[in-house]
Amino acid sequence: VAMEKQSSRHPPLQSWLFDSLGFRYPWLLGHYRAGLVHRLDVQTSGPILVGSCTGSFTHLRNSLHRHELYKEYLALMHGAIPLKHCSGELLYPLKTERENKGKGWHTVVHPSGEDAKTMYEAVAGFINVKGRRKQRYTLVRLQLITGKTHQIRVHLKELASDLGLKVHGIVGDYKYLKAAEVRTDEKLTKRVFLHCWRLHFPAPGDKARKCKVQCPLPDELQSSLRKLQLDESLTAYYRKRGQKTNVIPEALDDWRTTCPSLSY
Repeated sequence: VAMEKQSSRHPPLQSWLFDSLGFRYPWLLGHYRAGLVHRLDVQTSGPILVGSCTGSFTHLRNSLHRHELYKEYLALMHGAIPLKHCSGELLYPLKTERENKGKGWHTVVHPSGEDAKTMYEAVAGFINVKGRRKQRYTLVRLQLITGKTHQIRVHLKELASDLGLKVHGIVGDYKYLKAAEVRTDEKLTKRVFLHCWRLHFPAPGDKARKCKVQCPLPDELQSSLRKLQLDESLTAYYRKRGQKTNVIPEALDDWRTTCPSLSY
């Protein structure tokens, strides 16, 4: 079963699955993970994958461990990615530790960290004009190769640092941006601007057949983009480069297909 998860801190995901699917798939009620195979960070939206019986859960879990799932995300990050760096792979090693008082997890780039790999491609540039000041943003699509905690968020933060961008990270990221930056971002969005929009996985009982799930950006994130001005020339260049490099295997002919209610 693939379901779309909205961005929310409450209720806990497994409780939500019990309430949403338990009546239809009673097996979930007795399972320690409520059948959950593929999950998302708090405040990240998109499809989640749930095994509805022992056989499908085992099949999907094994597929996940063998890296047979295709997971593609969209994120709005601060700054304009320079043209010569608008696509590529991120290989920063990641180390995850408990935060103070054990209330959550925090990930950093560290030489002794675990290998992590993310493919990325800039697809659109945006501008927020405030008087004489211009704040720039880049909409990025990302293919998650490994699945470390907060991998995309920390990889984009480190990329921004390496590129010398003023603000390092994804819009609205309460965990990895400075508090003042998060407060400024609240004028655009009240959540982390990170969304899983494509999920492909081998069908239980027929590995040769791929199930493909696609979830456009939710309305709240499309609304955030409406508050910004599209940089048409930069976006056109990103598109041209993306068609040449093919860093991410799944084609995206036009980024607007991820935002069906926008009028750009």
